[in-house]
Amino acid sequence: ELPLAQPHPEPSATALADFVHLLRLASDPDWLRCLIWLLAAYRPHGPYPILILQGPAHCGKSHAARLLRACIDPNRAPLHPLPSSPKKLRELAYENWVLAFDHVTRFPCRLAESLARLTENEIFYLPPKDDQTPLSLARPIILTVAESCYIPPEIAARALFARLLPLSDVARKTQSQLEAAANELLPHVLTHLLRALKSAVQGRHSVNFPSLPRLPDAFVWAAAAAGALETTPDAFRQVLAELPDPLVERVVAFMQNRSHWKGTASQLAAEIGLDGPTNQLSRQLFQAQDALKLQGLTLARNHGHSFRTLEIVKVEEKS
Repeated sequence: ELPLAQPHPEPSATALADFVHLLRLASDPDWLRCLIWLLAAYRPHGPYPILILQGPAHCGKSHAARLLRACIDPNRAPLHPLPSSPKKLRELAYENWVLAFDHVTRFPCRLAESLARLTENEIFYLPPKDDQTPLSLARPIILTVAESCYIPPEIAARALFARLLPLSDVARKTQSQLEAAANELLPHVLTHLLRALKSAVQGRHSVNFPSLPRLPDAFVWAAAAAGALETTPDAFRQVLAELPDPLVERVVAFMQNRSHWKGTASQLAAEIGLDGPTNQLSRQLFQAQDALKLQGLTLARNHGHSFRTLEIVKVEEKS
């Protein structure tokens, strides 16, 4: 572990805007999602959202993950590869407050289930083996995810997605330059976050809404802190209501210049660059029918003698 940055007594008014620039986030909603995750990660107990950083290759996702973890739980080894088993995942959770996994390209089924449970209540048994003591673990999680990675539904439902801008040659910096900029900026950012947390602690029980969006615990906490961050609870509600479906987004992009496509689920997976299990792709697509219709696409399943095919048609073309 490393110490947190010393909060600056007179923080720069532009510190958070400069932090967004340093993170290279693509839009204001992406920043609000990161902010919800940051504020929730300071809570002493879960449930916690999972922050998924996405973007083109070499756009700075790993650097952004390091910066976000440094605001809460600085560490000499801030990023880890996704562990190979649920047991190793629980051991990392026992030793770290924030779990940051880098370059995730696929989610093994059992590991996805443990990651989902770890946002709220994953059980870890303390030694000795003959008298095990159960310990409930809940941890804030960051994932930097490849564009081609399939996001399981149990992860997507608990996730906040933030996209990063492509990195041009002009914007590229050395590691020492990035670290110097972060070291200068983090004390100012931390002061703004701590002031927001003060508002959240004081006002979280007085915040009342007729209805709550998904990730309600994180929303209430962020809404109580909104006044100290020059934003509004409605802005946080809106970005939580916008749940991107990575599979739908990928199919929509694939059909952008097409009016019709027909083939097997395996062929579709190859076409859209899906690195994940294809045996459930058909079922997942039909579960996302409504979202596809909103994007102007209809889906049909055709049964052949030896195989099944999928058919995707643009609504206007079908009409």
